[in-house]
Amino acid sequence: MMITSNFRKMPQNMKERLYGEGFIEKLPKGILEEEKVTLMSRERLVEELVERRKKLEKAYKELAEAELGKMKATFIDVIAHELKTPLTAINTYAELLQKEKLGKLTKVQKEKIEMMIKNIKKLTDLIDDMLQIPSIDLKELELRKEKFFIKEIIEETVNDCKEMADEKEQQIYTSVPDSLTVQGDKDLLSRAFKNIVVNAIQYTPKKGKIKISAMEDGSNAHLMVEDNGKGIAEDEIERIFDPFYRDAEKGGAGLGLAIVKNIVEGHKGKVWAESIVGKGSTFHILLPRG
Repeated sequence: MMITSNFRKMPQNMKERLYGEGFIEKLPKGILEEEKVTLMSRERLVEELVERRKKLEKAYKELAEAELGKMKATFIDVIAHELKTPLTAINTYAELLQKEKLGKLTKVQKEKIEMMIKNIKKLTDLIDDMLQIPSIDLKELELRKEKFFIKEIIEETVNDCKEMADEKEQQIYTSVPDSLTVQGDKDLLSRAFKNIVVNAIQYTPKKGKIKISAMEDGSNAHLMVEDNGKGIAEDEIERIFDPFYRDAEKGGAGLGLAIVKNIVEGHKGKVWAESIVGKGSTFHILLPRG
């Protein structure tokens, strides 16, 4: 009883220290049960508070990142629209000049205007890409969905990219079932798939090979684009789908794969990449068959 009485008179911080060091566990059974329960309850409360603080910090961080992402999306949207308005007027006057509606041109002037129009188109395409990054209107997307054969967009993509591949003397092989279908916006999915193939051509060396294949995968269509290019480092494989993430060697705006991810996920699909440095990469797209 004297041990119990003396223990109860100790300052609370000293009790907690003794409890933390296991002193109470060495006392005879039945002694200080009341104190043990109190101290154990305090310990559990502290643990719970620490756990709640961690959860709160995580939630705050996620909220901050979400708000920053929203601010970035809004900023991109505003800037893109502000750029597109004057660019449309510039393009109109450039085309009038090219058609000699404002007077005759010399050969040199024609060449320079053609170059100007070509660069205006590049900038317009970039702005269109920027506008597509923030989000896809899912309600509008539902209205545009249709069921179509995946082979259609693959053949169109190969035809569109043929000149680009021929310049590098690359071979593109396809292996796609005639009956395989997907449910979605054909124009958006065509663009996403073309971005993947263009990316493969860019990172595949001269006289390289690119294989495009597709197959049924449960309720999904599984598309693959395989190349024998330089490959992607392991620490970069997850970042290549982030907006504005660029390869220092190739440059560019870093929007192509981000657009792919946006479109595919908007269709409730999945996109990912596998790669071995020095041997090549394989990009996968999984889409609902409808």
